[in-house]
Amino acid sequence: SLGAGIASILTLFLKEEMKLDNVKCYGYGMPPSMDRLSALGARDYIISVVNNRDIIPRVSLSNMRIFGKMILHLNEKLQNSDMNAETISTEFYNHEVSCNSIIAEF
Repeated sequence: SLGAGIASILTLFLKEEMKLDNVKCYGYGMPPSMDRLSALGARDYIISVVNNRDIIPRVSLSNMRIFGKMILHLNEKLQNSDMNAETISTEFYNHEVSCNSIIAEF
């Protein structure tokens, strides 16, 4: 995955700075290596292939902030209800509670 991150930065450099038109990058398990605007601008020539359960491509600063908020939210739910950690983890695993619904509560 580190090689894919380096390849994406090199591709961005070749495309934007060296003005090479026929450059594409295909990366597998690519870690976040650029800001959101750069990533959106490069989506036509940098293609990232991600395994559904691979955490490395999702470990960005903004995602870590969201993850922290989710942990705090879950802790609050545990303290204010009759639910326990096993019940909540089962609900997440079975997709009865979605991450998006928790994030929307913030």
